[in-house]
Amino acid sequence: MLDKNRRPRKRATLNREDPGHVIGVGSRVSVRDLATGELDIYTLVPPAEADISRHWISTFTPLGGAIVGRTSGEVVEFTAPGGVVKIRVESAQIAPLADATEKTP
Repeated sequence: MLDKNRRPRKRATLNREDPGHVIGVGSRVSVRDLATGELDIYTLVPPAEADISRHWISTFTPLGGAIVGRTSGEVVEFTAPGGVVKIRVESAQIAPLADATEKTP
């Protein structure tokens, strides 16, 4: 039976384009290498799900660890196997659920 005094539930909405999104597991991040100008898009995942062919990187990689907790616009410097790399976080958002089944180009 329906309770007439009960308020209808509001649907929660998620702003995927939130400019203040703090990067963490499940974030899709665009980063620009400041030395080369190259732009790459990655999704941060737990270590067991990492798959570089899909552009899914672990938060335990040098890049992943360097950008966790950051937001769009921040410049980050980290040490990679090839040396010191300086990047800018161009955008960060919650990755769409489709990432679990689709490959990133």
